[in-house]
Amino acid sequence: MRGLIFSYCGTNLTTLNNESIDRINSSSTVHFTQYQAAVLVFTDIGSLYLEHMHFLHYNGFAIVAVNLPNASLDYLNVMWSHNHYLAGFAHISTGSGVLVLFTNQTALENYSSSVQ
Repeated sequence: MRGLIFSYCGTNLTTLNNESIDRINSSSTVHFTQYQAAVLVFTDIGSLYLEHMHFLHYNGFAIVAVNLPNASLDYLNVMWSHNHYLAGFAHISTGSGVLVLFTNQTALENYSSSVQ
């Protein structure tokens, strides 16, 4: 992916299928709640290249990257999340910035994930 601008976007991670969230929560010290959100989520992709990406006025994390063995993130412009306002008033954090997470797990044989 190259040269994309994301503005005024991001949705709760609960829109992912339960299998994806459960797998991350069960194999990591990081626990995603119903409040966490992100613009882009990448999990278990063999090779990924992101270049010149811009994230402006987004909700939650700009990127959540989980178990990417061969990823290149080149020039990411990540502004602050709208989470800043929500956390101040409601004391709830949806996340902010870029989260890169590596978990110690074995691959599931019949694991499938869908993008909506």
